[in-house]
Amino acid sequence: MKPTLLAVLPLLAALAACQPVIPQPPASAAAPSGEWEAATISGSRNESDDIIKVNVATGAAWIHCCGSNNSNYFIVKDSSPPPAGDYHLVTWSQVAPNGDVNWNAYRFDRKTGHTWVIETANGAYFWSGIDTTVTVQ
Repeated sequence: MKPTLLAVLPLLAALAACQPVIPQPPASAAAPSGEWEAATISGSRNESDDIIKVNVATGAAWIHCCGSNNSNYFIVKDSSPPPAGDYHLVTWSQVAPNGDVNWNAYRFDRKTGHTWVIETANGAYFWSGIDTTVTVQ
């Protein structure tokens, strides 16, 4: 073999062993993990159904509301993140004679008994804590 070819063979072998660098797409935001619970609020001839979902372990919650063409969930805000717990939802609704829907939703922690009610202000939803201290009269 020619000396030039002998010098090139190790280079070719090294190149063959290399792994090509393939650009990877950017990582997308991972969906929140954990178990979820959902509760619906029935609509009427005038109003769409709403759905609220809560992460059972963290208490984080979202609401899908505000029209049948809406495909978004909106966060239900907390003044501070609730502690880890065992969160569940309870809702009620009543359709008025004019087709309006009156409703309420509650989030409660089965571990502590703490309860929140959903409220709205300026188009935002938020949890408001309820004093669940029992007083004997």
